[in-house]
Amino acid sequence: IFGKGDYEIMLDGEGDSKTPVTFDTEGVNSIITDKDNGRCVIEITEDGYSKGGLHLLIGINSEGTVEGIEFLSIGETPGLGTKVQDDSFLSKLKGFGVDTDENSIDNVTAATYSSKGMKSACKKAVKLFDEHKEEILNG
Repeated sequence: IFGKGDYEIMLDGEGDSKTPVTFDTEGVNSIITDKDNGRCVIEITEDGYSKGGLHLLIGINSEGTVEGIEFLSIGETPGLGTKVQDDSFLSKLKGFGVDTDENSIDNVTAATYSSKGMKSACKKAVKLFDEHKEEILNG
């Protein structure tokens, strides 16, 4: 998502009982940090048209906005919901921040649920980063 950096997954616990840090946020699977550059990647599973149909990596930059999105998997309707992977839609999500009104971003035609799922995932990621920035970057 960002290119070069020194990334590290945030883990809770000790020894064999380590688990990824999620800050008890539903749908968040893990947080990968690049502390030197003040940014992170948040792994999220979100509902679109299909339950858990969007498995994403959302890159959050040092300003707390979406820098990029990568799909780990997508279980949305082929040819319709899968259009949320198109650059034309993803480019609208770049710069998404805590103050962004997701209703100001047009949905992909015939992929309303998938579009709403993508916007929900972005909102969840930037909100988590905003609320836990110190812990993410210094933890």
